[in-house]
Amino acid sequence: ALIKAGAFDSLGVYRSRLLEAYERLLDDISKKYAQKLSLCVTHQQMNETYLEMIKEYCSLCRNYSNRHYSRDVQRIMDYILLNLSDSLTPDEIGRAVNFSPGYISRKFKEEVGMSLMSYITEQRILVSKRLLQDTHMSIKEISAYIGIPDWNYFTKLFKKSVGLTPTDYKKQLKNGEFIPK
Repeated sequence: ALIKAGAFDSLGVYRSRLLEAYERLLDDISKKYAQKLSLCVTHQQMNETYLEMIKEYCSLCRNYSNRHYSRDVQRIMDYILLNLSDSLTPDEIGRAVNFSPGYISRKFKEEVGMSLMSYITEQRILVSKRLLQDTHMSIKEISAYIGIPDWNYFTKLFKKSVGLTPTDYKKQLKNGEFIPK
């Protein structure tokens, strides 16, 4: 994990690490599309790649933008994103951000419109989709990376969310049969 409970008090370090994580994601997208664009032969391929790139950049901004939430909820969201590979429970998050588990669960649901645990699961699925698309990691490795040690449970969550198993999702991506959202 990038940030442990005691380190969260140092807001400067925390914000710096969040910015580093966001910059790494932007850098990954830039590298990916630089490579894709270099392989384009026709103007249509270039235009399609540019549109795909713009959509991914916008999606990144939308998924990582939390400025319209209160500072408390922003801190909770940021902590979750930076510690996604850890076991994340309301108790652990509460300790890390110095709020009671009840308060963070209530405040989060009130502002975000979904439960804290649903948000965590949603973020884990988003990251796993990206890893399935952009890496050669196994399902077990991805499951562990996103904080779900039981890969069978991860497969069930993924299928419930995406409509496909992670293996089928990856196969469809590889065969060009599926365009990820």
